Order: sequence, then C-alpha cells, then structure tokens
Amino acid sequence: MVSSPMNKQEFLGLVWRLEEILVHVDHLRSQIGNCGKPCEGLDAIDDDGLCLECCDTFARVLAEEERLAEDKEYNEVMRKLKEACDDDKSGVYQRVLKQSREGRLFISKMDKLICYCFNYFEAEIEQDVIKNNGRSPISEEIKASKKEGICRCHETNPTGK
Repeated sequence: MVSSPMNKQEFLGLVWRLEEILVHVDHLRSQIGNCGKPCEGLDAIDDDGLCLECCDTFARVLAEEERLAEDKEYNEVMRKLKEACDDDKSGVYQRVLKQSREGRLFISKMDKLICYCFNYFEAEIEQDVIKNNGRSPISEEIKASKKEGICRCHETNPTGK
C-alpha cells in the first residue's frame, strides 16, 4: 500500500512534538559553557576543557541522548518526519525541519506561504533579510522569476497575488 504525502498540518504537528521532546536536552546543552567559570563550553572536544560543573552537564546531555535513542515516541516522530521529507519533492519540509531545529524559524509564521511557486514561507524570508544584512536573495529570486515569467503565484496563490 502506497501512503499519500503528509499534509502540512500533520507535518507541523510532528515538528512541534519533536521540539517538545527535545526541549530538555536542548536546555541542558545550552547550560554548557554558561557557568560563569573559565571553560571552553560547547567548543570543547568531548569533556576536555570543561569545568567540573559543565562536565557534569555534558554527562547529563549524553545520558539524555542515550535515553532518547531508546524512546519509542521520539523514534516514531523521527521516522515520520524523515518519511515526510523524503516524500516531499519540493524540499519545503526539509527546510522547515532544519530551520526549526536551528531555532531560526518561528512556528507561527510557517503557515504563511509567501511564494507558492518556490514554496518560501514568511519566516524564511525574514531570516534571509537578517542573515544578509537587510538584503534578501530569496526575494530577489522571486522578483527575477516574476520578470522572467517563471513565477506563477498569481495563478497558484489562492488570493491571486
């Protein structure tokens, strides 16, 4: 039986659940190097260069990652996300997942699709502007595509824009 591609709402629900599952390990990881003591923090190789407090936190991160590797829900969410990304030929799901894990994407803005031809979301363009000091290569690509007649958002966007 061939499954149909995952819809956007299902995918976003899984991304949100992944964030919830990983919040504890992410919090622990953020504490490494923020102890106020001279240590290398996350730049350290293994636990070399860490103070005792950060070394202990690093050990807790490793233990939590081991626990997650055995966690059925985590593995099921990861399996479904991988399958959705593999099935999505546009690459949008992969970009959304990558950006959400990098902490650069605002979930509330993932629903606002700006370009229906190239599948760019509002949050992606905002981050592109920040990353490129006020310039957006994504917006430039969209504008150039419109001039060349490649962009068909006026046909594919439900609002006709």
